[in-house]
Amino acid sequence: MEKLTKIQISVLASYSSPFILIFALGINLAMLDFGIQTGFTRLLMLSLSFPLGFLVGRFIYFRLSHVEIVYDDLSFQVFKGHNLKISGSWKNYRVVSIAVDGYGRADLRLYNSVGGEFVELPISKVGVGPQAFRDQVRKILSSSGSSSINLQVAEAA
Repeated sequence: MEKLTKIQISVLASYSSPFILIFALGINLAMLDFGIQTGFTRLLMLSLSFPLGFLVGRFIYFRLSHVEIVYDDLSFQVFKGHNLKISGSWKNYRVVSIAVDGYGRADLRLYNSVGGEFVELPISKVGVGPQAFRDQVRKILSSSGSSSINLQVAEAA
């Protein structure tokens, strides 16, 4: 089984930054209550807000938003956070193409038949090259016994 994954720094930062601010405000208020207003101790204590807020944000990110694609020659699974979002067998699909979403991110579409129902794998979120992965999936589809149809043009969704 191969695993495709990449930490999305912008999403991780959006989860972490509110907690960094909350910890900084809390530490600042606590130091004012203890009468610590200047000096190295204040700076040291306030610097704790970054690792604490980052750890909380990282925990939430991996729990809710981290995307992982796990696949082998027979099947694939897409996890978002700790939840299984999509799973399937390669032999159920015949057509593979690249679809570009409204934000310009490329995802991989697997079709049951030409123009039929499809499943979209979020490859832009795992940091893999769309053309290279599409070619790899084509090889898997052709070896799994399904007669794959090669589409060369990227689709715009």
